[in-house]
Amino acid sequence: MGFPRQTLTSQARVLGIDFCDRLNMASRSTANKRVQAAELQARRLCKTKAVPLQAKKMLWRTRIVPKAAWGCFFHMPKMTSLQAAYRKFMFVHALGSPDLRCILDGHTSDLHFVAGSLVASALRKMAISGRVRWYEQPKCGTWLHTVQRWLSEFGWQVAGPWKWCHAACRLSMDWMELLDMPNQERFKFLLDKFDHGIRETWRFTHFSAWLKSKRRDATALRGFVFYDEERFKLTRQMFESQNGHGKAVMVGAACSTAMYQSLRLGAVDNFCPWCQEPSVPAWDHLCWYCGAFDEVRPAIPQDLMQRRLGWPSLQSGHHFNAEVLAHMSSVRSKVLEKM
Repeated sequence: MGFPRQTLTSQARVLGIDFCDRLNMASRSTANKRVQAAELQARRLCKTKAVPLQAKKMLWRTRIVPKAAWGCFFHMPKMTSLQAAYRKFMFVHALGSPDLRCILDGHTSDLHFVAGSLVASALRKMAISGRVRWYEQPKCGTWLHTVQRWLSEFGWQVAGPWKWCHAACRLSMDWMELLDMPNQERFKFLLDKFDHGIRETWRFTHFSAWLKSKRRDATALRGFVFYDEERFKLTRQMFESQNGHGKAVMVGAACSTAMYQSLRLGAVDNFCPWCQEPSVPAWDHLCWYCGAFDEVRPAIPQDLMQRRLGWPSLQSGHHFNAEVLAHMSSVRSKVLEKM
């Protein structure tokens, strides 16, 4: 009596999900195959020259991300090669802030965020139907642990069974509010509210990470700029319509003549080669004071974020916001041509 040893397996696939004999097993065959298939599609986009960037981004969001991100219920795989492919075919500026780029590309382009949101959404459905238990200290590798760890990355803290709060953004989320709710409109409102709150904390987390970084732009603006949901919405809309120079300015990838001098010569000249004045050719000088770029220069923005990165200000009109970014994009273009 008994059964052959080869009939035993460390993994079993159920509806596309890998169930393993060890909770924290990292290598999961079905998930790995999905990631490999997504990588193949991404490599094709890298080689394809005829497809416009907007079309490539749409294919990334609707084909590649859902394929790679689905089914990560018990383990979030590393997708560094996929992200590298995205940066390559989208011509992501290496000198730009990865956090600002992530925000402006949108949450649907973020593999890790989409994977977590799919897992959290599925767990929420099970929780409000009463088909899954709550554990105060879930084990690593369990469904609940995956969701809690993912939410904690954005600053959410457990406040009770199926309940979380976010101190910095002053948000709370109680899944049990959705339980047995007869009003479908109210149900959908709360559902959208919870999902929107998670997206906002994702943006807030990346913005905070940029501000805490050692980048020059973050250091100069730290203490003067703060997270604003309405401004971020306006900025994302403007980012989508920009060319490569405009996007570079908005993510902090626009380099001044002074920076190129520092990189190539190891020193910065206190003389601006553009206007022939005794001034360091820094980014602020080139954009707002240099005589070589004053033909179509708008007024100097009062908003520091706009002055440095070209982000639209809520206090300024659409025309002025567009003028500022167009001018800064032109400066970057001319500086690159000379370098």
